[in-house]
Amino acid sequence: MSINCLKIIVLSAIFCGLRLSADDIALSSNSQTSYRIAVSGEPTPAEITAAGELAKFLKSVTGAEFKTVKESEIPADGKAIYLGQTQYAAKHGVDYGKLGREDWVIRTTPDGNLILSGGRPRGTLYAVYEFLEKSIGCRWLDETNEIIPRVASLSIPEIKAQGHPYFRNRQIFDLLDWYPVSQAFKVRNKGTCYVGAEYGWAFKIGRPHQHHTFFSYSQTWPKDKMELYGLNKDGKRLVAVNGEGPGQICTSNPEVRKRVLAQLKEFIAQDRKDAAVPGAPPYPTIYDISQNDNEDYCRCEKCKVLAEKEGSQSGPILDFINEIAAGIKKDYPDVFIRTFAYTYSAKPPKNIKAADNVLIHIALLGLEFGHNKGPRDTMKILNHPDNKKSLALIEEWGKKASNIAMWDYWILYPPEPEPYVNIDAIPVNMALYKAMNVKDVFAEFEGVLCSNFFGLKRYLGYKLMQDPDQPSQPIINEFMKGYYGKAAPKMNELLAYMEKRQKEHKGPIGKVDVTMRPYLDIDYFKTTLTLLDEAEKAVADTPKQLANVRRERVPILAGLFMRWHHLGNAEKYFNGKDLLKQYEDISLAAIDHYFPAPDTQTFRQESLTNREKSLKRFRNNIVPIPLPVQFKNRKIVDLPWACFRTDIGHSTLIDDPEAVGGKAIALGKDVKDRTKSGQTDFGIYNWNENKVVCASAIKNTDIPKDEKYHLTKIAKADFVNDSQAYFYGGANWEMRCDLYRMFAPGSSYDLYVSVKFQGPDYVPGSTKDNSIMVERIVLVPNK
Repeated sequence: MSINCLKIIVLSAIFCGLRLSADDIALSSNSQTSYRIAVSGEPTPAEITAAGELAKFLKSVTGAEFKTVKESEIPADGKAIYLGQTQYAAKHGVDYGKLGREDWVIRTTPDGNLILSGGRPRGTLYAVYEFLEKSIGCRWLDETNEIIPRVASLSIPEIKAQGHPYFRNRQIFDLLDWYPVSQAFKVRNKGTCYVGAEYGWAFKIGRPHQHHTFFSYSQTWPKDKMELYGLNKDGKRLVAVNGEGPGQICTSNPEVRKRVLAQLKEFIAQDRKDAAVPGAPPYPTIYDISQNDNEDYCRCEKCKVLAEKEGSQSGPILDFINEIAAGIKKDYPDVFIRTFAYTYSAKPPKNIKAADNVLIHIALLGLEFGHNKGPRDTMKILNHPDNKKSLALIEEWGKKASNIAMWDYWILYPPEPEPYVNIDAIPVNMALYKAMNVKDVFAEFEGVLCSNFFGLKRYLGYKLMQDPDQPSQPIINEFMKGYYGKAAPKMNELLAYMEKRQKEHKGPIGKVDVTMRPYLDIDYFKTTLTLLDEAEKAVADTPKQLANVRRERVPILAGLFMRWHHLGNAEKYFNGKDLLKQYEDISLAAIDHYFPAPDTQTFRQESLTNREKSLKRFRNNIVPIPLPVQFKNRKIVDLPWACFRTDIGHSTLIDDPEAVGGKAIALGKDVKDRTKSGQTDFGIYNWNENKVVCASAIKNTDIPKDEKYHLTKIAKADFVNDSQAYFYGGANWEMRCDLYRMFAPGSSYDLYVSVKFQGPDYVPGSTKDNSIMVERIVLVPNK
């Protein structure tokens, strides 16, 4: 017996909890097999896929051909792997009537055969993957990286195992669900992504669609009955045009309730009619009725009274949902009505409890959205002190509802590359979800290049969604070794270092823009890039693992380029041009890896467009720009022209040898209304609170007449709450610089603008073109 064969047998014994014996089943010997894969007379598409997957991977492991036949073709003394809902499995005690849609069964029989079976539509598929993984040692790490043992002689001991994934819905939304190679990866790891009959269908939500469905229910309502629609804070009733709004529906209006109930019954009836067609997916049992994605909750008197009584806007919504749920319970006792606990409805009501056929879908946004929308630090475990309020909300909902689903967030917004990790949060949170009796987990993570260790995050997530009680470190170890090969020790070191430094940050990192995170210092980038250099050397002779390592540079380099000016002396330690070329090459290779051409989706083109925008920004960022002389020894926030936006209004980036770094943001001669009432406005606006933080103006009569840049103090900026803000300049605020999440609540700064006015509109007798040019803004902290 070969050493490899022995390893496979031992692995099987561990899985089964049994000793090896003379009754072990020899599935292959010297790359030959007498076993065939036997399916029922009428296998489902998913069972046909399962047979193909089993044959494919057993051949990869052993070199033997495992042919698929109908079970009627197996002679009485023949050897077979009976796959699916076969008569043989039924005779040996598999009761299909007691199996759920995802229940899998694995059994050996006294006559030396193997049963891989399960409920429909996905159970048999899961039995195959469970067997290949636990008994054989196969692993599917991502779309193109797998671990497949190689052994010519394969034996397995007695097995009697049955199970199903713990969470009912297990979806990690990463924008890759529409790609066949990604669908295969996710199904092999028992994810419930968007797939067809060949993979047993997706986890389906009933008509009209998955979320923000107030719009869908209301889109056919009469527009002359505006009382059906929510009354917003401005006293207007708005008709939504999509799931984002504008506006909501009035959930306390009796006619709204009648209309929604009638439409829901039509949806359920149609779904069940469709499901009765041969080959159609099973009918759904969850229907979403949830708020549009905006803050315009109804403020009519009846909704207002109920919200005040319940201490939350979830009061009127849950009262409405409970009535709808009661209206369908008799006819459809297996149906659940799902609704959001999200933004303004995140807080549970004081008194109202969810009906037993209502599913509360909790979605707690990250703090990067502001306190009024997101109470959570999504990069930390839920029981961290920074997440005390979030955990309390979930626990309180657990007292109000017997059915809870989680809409999780594994990404920071806006979704663009920056160095961060949340690997350590996933195991803790999954265990907490199980303890709180959560039924479904959906993780929003639509950024393949946005954070580090994307592949590990998904793999770990899928494994823990199946079984949240299992230890996470063995999963991480097997991924690191299989994905990075000889570079695994350095990549483990990289992960540990990033986690350690991230924990140095006081408070939620999502509240602070990447440009202002102090732990992202020179040492951080030197260490992470050095570790990646060493990791690349270790796998220089294995192209696939080398590419896996190199992709980890994308978020780190992006963070370096965004922090460049704030580091103060980055050019002393890093060659900006060389690193930018690295970023350019590796980011393109990463896009090709995840969104290969030709691409029927829009994601590839969107990724390429965003990459070009980033490259343009980064090229500007690495231009040497000296600090203002008068603030050389002060800790300031310096935002030169490279930090400004040019995709809004009519401001443009121009070459100007008199400006720092040779460029400036300009409102030129073709821009009308550069000034109003003989002055130019400057200030900071907080869009989260819809108010001006500070504002002032430079009058034309006070403009220096030398047509040179002058650093001028504008106003004092006090950031009372979250700084979801931007700097503006010009009559129509067409000069813009984002200050998004850059300043802590309670901080105070003096705002300076280095601006030049030129042309006859500002300097009588000038022969230059009229223009307002800004080379930088500076914020100086008040002591």
